[in-house]
Amino acid sequence: MVENQHSITIAGDLPAMMHSVEARCPFLDYRIMQFAWRTHWWQKLHPGKYHQQKYILRRAVADLMPQDLLNAPKRGFGMGIGMVELMTNHWRRHSEEILLSPDGNLQIGIDTQKIETIWQKSLSGDNAAASLAFKLLVLKRWLRETAHG
Repeated sequence: MVENQHSITIAGDLPAMMHSVEARCPFLDYRIMQFAWRTHWWQKLHPGKYHQQKYILRRAVADLMPQDLLNAPKRGFGMGIGMVELMTNHWRRHSEEILLSPDGNLQIGIDTQKIETIWQKSLSGDNAAASLAFKLLVLKRWLRETAHG
C-alpha cells in the first residue's frame, strides 16, 4: 500500500517495451484485484512455511504443473546469465578498465580504492561483492555513455 502504485506495471512494461513486446499482466485485472482484497491472508500463504507466497495460485494450478516446477524458488530475469563468470573471464579486461579507471570528467565521486577492494573480492568468488561490482560496472558504463553523448 505504501509502494508507488505504478511500480508494478513499470517493472513489467519497460523491459518489454524496450524490445517491442506487448506485456500482459493478468493479475492486474480489476476482478482479480477485488478477489485478492476479499481473500483472507491465511488462504494466500502456505501454513507453516515461512514466506512461501502465492500459495493460493500454487493450489489453483497444482494439477496442471509438475511439482518440481510448482515449488521451484523464485528467479529473476538475470537468472542463468552468470554475471560473475562474464565479469571475471570474458569481460575481465573491459570490466577492469571501466571499474578501476578514475571518474575523470564524470565527477561522480566513487572511491576507486573501494571499488578495487570490491573487485578483488569478486575475483575471489564473493558473490555479494560480485553483485555490487556488476552494479557499479553498469552505473559507470552508463555514466560514460551519457557523458560522451
